[in-house]
Amino acid sequence: MKKVIMSMLVFGMFVSSTAFAYNKIDWAKMDSNNDGYVSPKEMKDHYKKAGVYK
Repeated sequence: MKKVIMSMLVFGMFVSSTAFAYNKIDWAKMDSNNDGYVSPKEMKDHYKKAGVYK
C-alpha cells in the first residue's frame, strides 16, 4: 500500500512540474517571422542560437 501511495505522489509531482515548465516557455521569442505559429524549424533555430543544440 505504501508503494502505491508513494508512486502516485511521485507521478503527481512529475506531472505538475512539467505543466509549470511548459508555461514558462516564451513562445513569442521563437516566432521569428511573427506569424503566430512556431514551426519546428523556428524552434530548432532558436535553441541553436540559445546554445542548447550544437
